[in-house]
Amino acid sequence: MLLSRVNPSVTVPGLITPQVQDVDFDAYIGHKSNLGSRASEMLYFMQASNINSETTIGQQWNQELTKQTYSLGQVSMPYYRIGAYVEYNEDEKAKFESLVPGVSLPTFLEDIAKQGINQRRHQAILFGFDDSLNQGILANAQTQTLPADADAHDSLVTYNIPELQVFLAKIARDVMDASYGMAKPVVIASSIRVINYLKTALVPVGTYLESGSVDSVAGVYDKVVSEWLGVGSVNFIADDLLKGEDNDKLVFLAPGLTDQMNTVSDDKSQNIVGKQSQITYNTTYDVAEGLLRFTRPSDFGINSSYLSFKMTPGVTLRSEAVSVIEVKYQ
Repeated sequence: MLLSRVNPSVTVPGLITPQVQDVDFDAYIGHKSNLGSRASEMLYFMQASNINSETTIGQQWNQELTKQTYSLGQVSMPYYRIGAYVEYNEDEKAKFESLVPGVSLPTFLEDIAKQGINQRRHQAILFGFDDSLNQGILANAQTQTLPADADAHDSLVTYNIPELQVFLAKIARDVMDASYGMAKPVVIASSIRVINYLKTALVPVGTYLESGSVDSVAGVYDKVVSEWLGVGSVNFIADDLLKGEDNDKLVFLAPGLTDQMNTVSDDKSQNIVGKQSQITYNTTYDVAEGLLRFTRPSDFGINSSYLSFKMTPGVTLRSEAVSVIEVKYQ
């Protein structure tokens, strides 16, 4: 590691490094658990379906025996380990820290390893580790393509803005309808360019605000969804893992469930079993024991460690909670 320098001189502490996109991928998740251990191979979710209770109707006391029926199934997800190996020797450490004041080589290398693990975690939440196994929260989503508008425009930047508003509102409404008003679609995620367009494309809103007022597509959408549909403020996430060569993915996500809008007491509820369910989240993953660090004793000046993170891919438990719209940007 040789660098040409003029003496006398001074070196600014720190490093100029490439910047990469930072995404809070846990915002996609309704519940993150750590139920697994080093020995765990699979994670299972129990699922009840075909629930039915036979009842009788009559004007006399009826002693005919009735019963309840149901089917049990399960959703399974395998565990994977993401690993990163760190190694340096004492000469490398001394030279690096002499050339780069204020930066520790062991910390720098370990930070690179942790960054790589977190990038893998991000990908696993969305797409899983194995494409052939239907993994990731997008795998079980409902998908569609942005249809052409009335003028035959089918790209985002040429789309008729009022029609775009109507289409986006329909996606929110469909999710709320499918969940009887319980899903809370609070996350809209797409590439940086799609999110930036939604936040900057101006919409005249003088019809319901002060005359001549304007707002963005995202701003109006937030008002419609949060105030009129009652789902709370929308969280817009820019994530370039959703950017494609031809189409970008616009993801509409409801991580969790709340009580139905018209609360009904248990003595007359037709959804008692649903309300008593312990799994009221729609998207999840398990991080087992979390990040583990294993360090070898120094051997002839060589220092090494191994970082390991065990997790399942992301999983969508209710397909109606996630909608993916394929969008041509321009």
